Amino acid sequence: MRVSSLGRIAGYDLRELLGSSGLTETYRARAPHTASVRSVALKLLRLDWLPEEAREAAAVKFLAAGHRALAATVGGMGRIVEVSDDPAQPFVATELVPGVDMQGLVQLARRRDETAVGLAAPLVEALCGQVARILTSAHEANPPLPHLGLRPSSVRVTPAAGVVVVDFGVAASLRGLGEQRISSWYFLPPELLVAEEPSAGAHAGQTADLYSLGALLFFLLSGRPPLEASTLAQLVEQAWEPLPALPSMPEHLTGAMRRLMAPDPGKRPASAREAAELLTSGTLSAQERRDIIAGAVRALGITARPKKTTGPAAAPAAVPPPPFAKPAPAKRSARRSQWRWRLSLAGVTLVGLAAGFGGLWAYRARVPVDFVEKESAPGARVESAQPLNTMEIPPTSELGARTNLDADVPSDRVYVPAPKRKLPRVPGHLDIDTVPTGADVWVDGVLRGTTPVDLTLGPGGHRVVLLKEGFRMHKDVYDTTDGEWIRPHLRAVVEPPSSGAFVNVYCRGTSRLPIFVDEEDTGHLCPVKMLPVLPGQRKIAVFVPARRDFVSNEVLVRSGPKPQSVTLQD
Repeated sequence: MRVSSLGRIAGYDLRELLGSSGLTETYRARAPHTASVRSVALKLLRLDWLPEEAREAAAVKFLAAGHRALAATVGGMGRIVEVSDDPAQPFVATELVPGVDMQGLVQLARRRDETAVGLAAPLVEALCGQVARILTSAHEANPPLPHLGLRPSSVRVTPAAGVVVVDFGVAASLRGLGEQRISSWYFLPPELLVAEEPSAGAHAGQTADLYSLGALLFFLLSGRPPLEASTLAQLVEQAWEPLPALPSMPEHLTGAMRRLMAPDPGKRPASAREAAELLTSGTLSAQERRDIIAGAVRALGITARPKKTTGPAAAPAAVPPPPFAKPAPAKRSARRSQWRWRLSLAGVTLVGLAAGFGGLWAYRARVPVDFVEKESAPGARVESAQPLNTMEIPPTSELGARTNLDADVPSDRVYVPAPKRKLPRVPGHLDIDTVPTGADVWVDGVLRGTTPVDLTLGPGGHRVVLLKEGFRMHKDVYDTTDGEWIRPHLRAVVEPPSSGAFVNVYCRGTSRLPIFVDEEDTGHLCPVKMLPVLPGQRKIAVFVPARRDFVSNEVLVRSGPKPQSVTLQD
């Protein structure tokens, strides 16, 4: 089925939205006739998702990364077709690589064998060995081209048993800008999680790629990322903890994974070439490894195009075009459109004639024979025929045989809507619910429970503080003399990008107090570890509802993965 065009950008017809990640959208697009390839993956930077003051800098970084990848000659890398030169219309066009990515490969293996957790060790060794060789080619290029964001979605296996790595440095150029899913950080090393810029030198980028290669190895064997957390601070803390053991994992792969994922960059392999040697046991040749990948491709049914479904396909969801995409021009000529109009008119005429003859035949079938015969005789008077408007016509389908659903509904009554139910208010009571639920409720300096809750407080005004991890503190005064019912929507706090410095905040006495940094609500409750802050002199405080005041302490925070500990007495 041909997918209609969603619009046109610089000569590319957008056909289908393939995915959205962070600040980019990737479309399957049709390239102009002058291009060397026709089907491309067009990655667009959505400037409308950024504040106006940050758009120009983001476009410059995005396009610079695209031009670096375009100039590189790396074997096994997804080929860049074109990079936009217009910062107002930033895009990177890459050759559309057929096949499936590593995440889809694991899903296909689980679908084939429900007891499987990940992929077989020989297949994982062959795949990661190929990825290590591609990284070797990229790192040894002039200038070196680190990936800085290697993860399962950036490695594809083709139907010809090839391994292709895409998106070298393009997605990494936007890291830290806008709101991004925490899952996009799962395969990054701790030094990139706390870095202000995604690239801190060629060697640092190469060692970061080796860590991501080890994380990819862990994912293929276990079917899950090595690190999972809800916040960036928790992710950094887990990166320094020992890796969980994987059962029935070959010893040489275990050693390679632990060296690649060493939190200290100095303890990782010296180069991607050395990592490739670690990932191969020495008993398999390059051709044997390729045969293993080819066998998995055949067994899992990886083809260039997805298989057609036998049932009726659901209509694809409507995808709005990007704001800077021009409508796709009509490709049919005027002569072709004229013939299409003539054929449509002829089809409508034939359908009308067929419907007329069909109605005449049905009319003759339902009317009594004597009526038809006497009606056809000239000058004859019809006496025994029943008028058509009073004839009892039997139902011709199951739907017609059903009784009328509105038969018992009186037609002389007017619908009057029932009065809306008012929220119950009991004098002296405070009924509190929040969106989302589960917030701590402090009333007049006393912790009274978690939402939803119904409290008996008596008449008068009462100070209420609502606290929930990940949301801003809600503080207000409510009069419960006649009863009160409140349901505030708590405002979520977006986790700030890493700035290279962290603090651990502890409280002596009451816990679960809201933490503020430089009088700004962080959305975290005490105690918390690895809270990202800006380096320098910082004011760390907690709000104590019992005192209706802040308790603070000023500390000097230095850059680095080691957090500065702060203890506050409530």
